[in-house]
Amino acid sequence: MRNSSLCIDVSKASSFATPFTSLNHTFDNTFCFDHSVSGFKKAQSVLFNLEVASGSKPDVVLETTGNYSKPLVTTFYNLGYNVVVLNPLQTSHIKSKSIRKIKTDPIDTLRIAKVYYTNDCSYYSPNSSALEELKTFSRQWVSLNHTYSELQLKYLSLLELVFPNFKKVFTKTCCPTALKLINDFPDPKLILMAPINHLLSILKESKHSDSWCRAKLDDLLNYSRECLAQDATSLCLKTYIRLLLDFQEGLHQARDHMVSYAQTLPEYHLLISIPGVGELTAITILSEIGDIKKFTNDKQLTAFAGLDASIFQSGSYNSSRNKISKRGTPYLRQALYQATCAAVSNRPKGRINPILAEYYLKKVS
Repeated sequence: MRNSSLCIDVSKASSFATPFTSLNHTFDNTFCFDHSVSGFKKAQSVLFNLEVASGSKPDVVLETTGNYSKPLVTTFYNLGYNVVVLNPLQTSHIKSKSIRKIKTDPIDTLRIAKVYYTNDCSYYSPNSSALEELKTFSRQWVSLNHTYSELQLKYLSLLELVFPNFKKVFTKTCCPTALKLINDFPDPKLILMAPINHLLSILKESKHSDSWCRAKLDDLLNYSRECLAQDATSLCLKTYIRLLLDFQEGLHQARDHMVSYAQTLPEYHLLISIPGVGELTAITILSEIGDIKKFTNDKQLTAFAGLDASIFQSGSYNSSRNKISKRGTPYLRQALYQATCAAVSNRPKGRINPILAEYYLKKVS
């Protein structure tokens, strides 16, 4: 790249920027600007002066730093500037070459400039608003589901203390019927004192047969008699149950919203037609890849997912058992892994995706 540039080291609420006319030639001193309207006016003023001095519109260069860099990228792009978003691994490579250990914001902007001026960088091109919104929903759903899983573990650890054999009664201890039982009777002694008809009415809400409900009731009563007394846990159990139910409702609503939104996109219907690819997997793949036309070949897409093989060679030694790089988006990588596991799994009626399963078995043999 040969244009003049404003190289930015992104932070949480403010960033440091240095204007460059070329590599190692700064136009002005490094300055700090806030991520606000007044802060961007300050950066725009420097960009305007740089454009007048260089005779061409400068590029805006910064690292991708998760949520912190997103508003900067979007704002500068909407202001009409070409934006270059660098992978932090590129600047980290420059840092590792330095003999002295120096970490300052002005030095970081210089490293960003070195990557920009010594590499053929591509300009930022936003996805459609529909895909960007779907990507945000998808990642937030993953975050909520992760928190929900952690909450389940904490609830189960307490439940095992109070009712260690509850898993033998309900395999899915966080299903609505199991949660209602523990919420109404958070102690085995209360279960033993409860009216049989009340317990049966809760079990029948699961819409199983009467024989199944009566068998579960017998198991519940038998295991309750074997439990040791534990005090001061009912309030904690009820609190966990209330949180679990709120999370279940929130996840259900978020999933319905994502699916209804994705159904307006033709690529979604193509993805779910593949055996082994479910609704959430299709949404993640679609939103993470974005515009597939930005990849000129399959190798670029493989590297974007972090599924490309790492290479290790030293002297005459060449490793033949290399792991994947894991340098790309973990969301896409996980979705592809889950789709593959589902596709090649052996079910009672056969494999879900016989074609992919045949290829998989050939590769692992």
